Amino acid sequence: MGLRKNFNYKGINIKNSYFRVFNIKGNKNLITFDVICYANQKEAVEGAKNKIFTTQAYSFKPNWNSKNNLLKQIYKYLKTLDEFKDSEDC
Repeated sequence: MGLRKNFNYKGINIKNSYFRVFNIKGNKNLITFDVICYANQKEAVEGAKNKIFTTQAYSFKPNWNSKNNLLKQIYKYLKTLDEFKDSEDC
């Protein structure tokens, strides 16, 4: 599971960059997590650590009564942010 979108890295446009959530931690009131950006999904699957463009930390309040699991809630939350509003699930 991840998000795909075009990404501008230091003035270079990268088409179909892949964003994946990792390092999830927190408690019932606040979840923190990191989002890592790869050039594409293949590099993320292969774990190409030298192909990471950026890592960013985020946090949100989970809904423990939701039918969506925590990971799904995180990706839905990311898509509410301006920087991910045009992303697509992949």
